[in-house]
Amino acid sequence: MATQDLEQFITDFVEHIWNQQNYDKLGDFLHDDYLTHRSDGTVKGIDTFRKLVSQFHHSYPDLNVEIDNVVGSGDKVSGTYVFEGTMEEDFGSLKATGEHIRLEGSFFSRLKDGKLFENVNRWDNLNMMIQLGLIEPPKGLESVEDVLESQEFEETGERRPGV
Repeated sequence: MATQDLEQFITDFVEHIWNQQNYDKLGDFLHDDYLTHRSDGTVKGIDTFRKLVSQFHHSYPDLNVEIDNVVGSGDKVSGTYVFEGTMEEDFGSLKATGEHIRLEGSFFSRLKDGKLFENVNRWDNLNMMIQLGLIEPPKGLESVEDVLESQEFEETGERRPGV
C-alpha cells in the first residue's frame, strides 16, 4: 500500500471504529487473525477487539481519537494519536470517576492482505491514572520543569557533581 493510502486507511479506521462506533466496518479494516498488543495484554481476533472498543465507548461516551502523525511503508504503518474522553462508567475494575482525560499514544501496525493484522499500542498509564484522579502524581515530578529544576542542571544539561 502506498504511504498516502496507509495514512488514509488508518484515518478511516479511527474515524469509523473509534469515533463513529461503526462496528459493522471492523471486517473492512481488520484481518480475521488480528492481534493488538497492549501494555496490559494481547487482544486476539475481531470479536474480542469489538468488545474492547465497545467497553471504551460505554465507559467514555464522549470518546474521541485523533490521529496526529502517520508514517508507513510497504505493510508497516506507525503513528501517534490523542485519546480524549470523560469516564462516566466503570471500565473493568476501574470505577467511574467522571474525570475528563487527554492521553497521547503511539502505535505500530503491520498489514496483511490489505488489512490490519498486528498492532502494538502504547500510552502513558501513569498519566491516565493521575488524570482520572485514581492516584496522586509523585511529589516533585508534576512536570518536566520540576525535574530539571530539582537536578540543578548547568547549561550543558549535565548534572553537577554532588547534586
